[in-house]
Amino acid sequence: MPQLDLERNDGFQKAEWRVQRFGWIVWGLIVLAALAGLLGSGWLSDRNATAPDGSLAVKYDRFVHYHHPVQIELSLHAAPKDGEWQVTMDRSLLDRLQILRIEPEPEHRVIADNAVTYSFLAGDNVALGKVVFHVEYERYGGAQGSVFVAERSPVSVNQFVYP
Repeated sequence: MPQLDLERNDGFQKAEWRVQRFGWIVWGLIVLAALAGLLGSGWLSDRNATAPDGSLAVKYDRFVHYHHPVQIELSLHAAPKDGEWQVTMDRSLLDRLQILRIEPEPEHRVIADNAVTYSFLAGDNVALGKVVFHVEYERYGGAQGSVFVAERSPVSVNQFVYP
């Protein structure tokens, strides 16, 4: 039986194995980053920011995706002013996103050059001072802005929007 005359190239084989191991490490790091929350929801992405005076707490994801619905949850700890809470969001944050809906629906909103103020009636309409903004981001990159209740201390919201 004739034998095949094959040339072995040990240098090429070792280089190929190195490239393959490097690829495994890169994919392993991507999977770990995704599980940890660097590519979406997870413990590295979850943020709970509170105003210095304790009037407002904001829960949001630090890393979000373009056109993927997410929530920004507000916990209002300040006493309502004249029977309603007034929540103000910076235009710098609002210009980067589209609000799909707000739970509960605000009684009215006032649009200014640099911010929008939403008014919510205190009582049964706002269960335990919680307001949830359901949003989708319209632009890639960093999104920063602040949220505050009735001219109290602001809470800074910093997010990164992946494509």
